[in-house]
Parts: sequence; C-alpha cells; structure tokens
Amino acid sequence: MKRIILCLLAALLTGTALAAQEIVEITPPHRAADTATQNIRRVSNDTGESPEIAAGETAILDRETNEWIIQPDPFPPMNRSWADLYMEGGWECMTLMTLCLVAMLFAAWKAPRWVAELGKLALLIGTFYLMTGMYGIFDLAGSSGIDLSFSILSSGYRVALIAPMYGMIIYGISLILRIALKPRI
Repeated sequence: MKRIILCLLAALLTGTALAAQEIVEITPPHRAADTATQNIRRVSNDTGESPEIAAGETAILDRETNEWIIQPDPFPPMNRSWADLYMEGGWECMTLMTLCLVAMLFAAWKAPRWVAELGKLALLIGTFYLMTGMYGIFDLAGSSGIDLSFSILSSGYRVALIAPMYGMIIYGISLILRIALKPRI
C-alpha cells in the first residue's frame, strides 16, 4: 500500500513540475514587432482565391487589409518522441490517464473487476480532453477575426487527437487484461 501511495505521489509531483513550464503567447504575424526579419510576404486578395504557397509555408488572410500573409510554417514537421507527444497531449490529461493505467495494472492483481472500469475511465478522460481541445480550436478560429489556414487548423486537430488515442491504447490494454484474467470454464 505504501508503494502505491509513493507511486501516486511521485506522479503528482512530476505533474506539478511540468506545470511550472513557461507559457508563450502566440501573436498574429501582422502584429509582430519586427516583420522584416521573419521572412513574411504579403499578397493582395483581389481575386478571392487562395494564393500559391510553397512547401513549408502557411497563408493567413488578414481581414483588416484584405491581404494574404505568407510566412514560413511556425510548426515544421519533426520527429517527435513519446515524451513530446505526452507533453503535447496536455500533461494534466496524460497524467490522469497514466494514473488510470497504473491503477488498472494494480487492479489486475488485486481487484480484477475494476480493470474494465479503469480502462473506460481512461477512454472517457481522453474523449473529454478531445472535446475541450476542439472547443479551444473553434474558439480561436471564431474570436481571432483572422482566417486560419488549413495547416494551422490541422496541427490543432492533431494535438487534440493525442489524448483520445492514448485513452484508446489504455482501453485496449484493459480489454487484453480482461481476456487474460477471465476464468476458464
């Protein structure tokens, strides 16, 4: 029992240490202090169509000036480690689901009937954080007054989908444990 409490306390302390990270505010490119050094192009929106952009660039329509702002992609594709995905998925959510996984593994040993419920709880937490992530994306798109490009929206969707995928993995592990622990007739 002491080991379980120590594990949960260590996970909680790790989560609070991760919460102390620096928060960075993202400003729209037309409001940035020095646009000359950012390699930004402006294209007029006379035709009403999207401009031609190269690979690795994003285009944002500025409603105030009716111009397309074309800039290098602020989030270039990179190889992400498991720790990067853990942090991108939201440390609060991922820690809660990891605690469900640890509790599920202990339950498989002591209380096998709880394995299914803990797996479902991890899936529910992941789905809840998907909904909050989608709400944040739609809130940003609606309140900013800037037409966001598809690449920016799809990177937001990608981040919002990390938590439910992790929840599904934990739920899959709970199904495998239930099959392994089921008494044979």
